[in-house]
Amino acid sequence: MTLHRSLAVTILLALLVGACRGPGSGIASPTPGSTLTPTIPGRAPNDNPPGTAITALPFSDFVNVTRAEIHASELASTCGSGIQSVWYSFLATAAGTLNADTNGSDYDTILDIYRGQLSADIQDPGFERLEPVACNDNSGTSPQSGIVFEVVAGQNYVIRVSTALDATGGNLRFSLTGS
Repeated sequence: MTLHRSLAVTILLALLVGACRGPGSGIASPTPGSTLTPTIPGRAPNDNPPGTAITALPFSDFVNVTRAEIHASELASTCGSGIQSVWYSFLATAAGTLNADTNGSDYDTILDIYRGQLSADIQDPGFERLEPVACNDNSGTSPQSGIVFEVVAGQNYVIRVSTALDATGGNLRFSLTGS
C-alpha cells in the first residue's frame, strides 16, 4: 500500500510540475535533448583605450556597459566619480562646435572630453597626457549627460563615458554631432 501511495504522489507531483511549465507559464520548459543557456552580455568593445574611433559625424553608438571596467590609471573626472568607463576617439578635420550626449541611456552617466589621444597599450595608454576640455554629470534634471564644446582642426579628442558611482551600468546611447 505504501508503494502505491508513493507512486501516486510521484505521479501527482510530475503532473503538477508539468502543468506549471510550458507556454504562457513564464517557466522555460526545455524540449528533450535541448539545453538552456543563459545570455550574459560581453564586455563593451570600447571598454579599453583607445576605444571606438569616430570617423564621421553625426555619430551614434548603442552599447551595453554592465561589464565594463575602469582602468586603475584613469584620470578622475572633476564632475563625479565613475565605476565603469567606455572610450571614444575623434580627430577633428575642421574647427567647429560639437555636441556629445548620452540621452536615451538607461543609467546615470558622466561625460568627459579630453584633448589628446590614447594608445592600445594596456599598461600605459597615456592617460596622464590627456588635457581636460569639459565634463558633465546630469544634464539639467536628467541623469544623462551632455556637453557642447569647441574643436580645433587637426586636434585629437578622447571622450569617456562613465557610470556614476551610485549607479549600475546598463545600455549606453552615445551620440556626437556637429552644431
